[in-house]
Amino acid sequence: MKVELKNKIVFGLWLLIGLSILILFVAAMQSKKNSLCAGSKVEISAGNQNYFVTEKEVNEIINASGDIKEHTIQSIDIATLEAALKKNSWIKNAELYFENNGMLHVDIEQRQPIARLFSVNGNSYFLDKTALRLPVKNATTARVLVITGFPSDNDTLAHADSVLLMSVKNVVNYVYADTFWNAQIAQININSSGKFELTPAFGNHIIQLGDANNLKDKFDRLLTFYSKAWLQNGIDTYEMLDVRFSNQVVATRKGSLKNIVDSVANSPILIDSLNNNSNDSLRGVAY
Repeated sequence: MKVELKNKIVFGLWLLIGLSILILFVAAMQSKKNSLCAGSKVEISAGNQNYFVTEKEVNEIINASGDIKEHTIQSIDIATLEAALKKNSWIKNAELYFENNGMLHVDIEQRQPIARLFSVNGNSYFLDKTALRLPVKNATTARVLVITGFPSDNDTLAHADSVLLMSVKNVVNYVYADTFWNAQIAQININSSGKFELTPAFGNHIIQLGDANNLKDKFDRLLTFYSKAWLQNGIDTYEMLDVRFSNQVVATRKGSLKNIVDSVANSPILIDSLNNNSNDSLRGVAY
C-alpha cells in the first residue's frame, strides 16, 4: 500500500509539473502574440543576377496598412501579406514568419529574367522562363538575350500572339539552357511572318531559324556547320545560314552578286564536298 501510495504521489507531482509547464508555455505564447512586432527583416534571392525587387519596395507593401511595429504579432495576417507581395510581378515567391525576438522575417524569391522582349512599337519587357512579361525598371539592367519584333503590347494577348509568345519561350529556353548557344546567340528577331531570325555574338551573319519546331535538330545542324564548314572557309565567308529545311544548312556567301549557296549537312562526305568547292554551284549533301 505504501509503495502504491508513493507511486500515486510521484505521478501526481509529475502531472502537476507538466500542467504548470503547459500553462507557462501557453501564457508565454499569448504574451508573445500580444506583444508588438519588432519590425521586418527582408532577404531577397535573385539567383546571382540583378535585383529588380528592393527591400524598400517589400517594406512598402508590408507597411501599406500602417507601420507593422505598431501592430501586435497576433493582429498581423501573414497569409494576406504573402498574397500582397506576390502581386508584384517580379516576386516569384514570398514566405513570412516571426522570429523568437518578434521580428517578421521576409524571404523573397525574385523572378529571373532570361530575355528582353521589344515590341514593334518600341516598348520592352523582360521575360522569365515561363514567358511572363516583366516590367523594365530604369535603374536596373540585365545582360540577357534580346528579342525584337513582337507584334503586341497588350496585357491580354490575342490568340495568335499568345501562340507566338509560347514559341518565343521555347526558343529562348533552348538557347538559355545550352552554354554554347547562350553565349553565341545575341539577338532574335521576329519577322513579319512570325518566323525567327538569329543574330550571333560571333560572326557577321544572320541565321534563318524559321518556326520553333525541331529546335534540337536545327541547332545540331548549325553546330555541325560551325565546327566543320568554318574550318574550311572561315567565319566571314557567309552572310546567311538557313536551317529551316531538313537535312541541310543552306549558306549564302557574303558579297555574291547572285544567290550562291552551299548546302551543307552532317555527312562523311562533308569535308570532301567543301574541299572541292571550286565552282559556284548549289550542292545538296544528304544525311
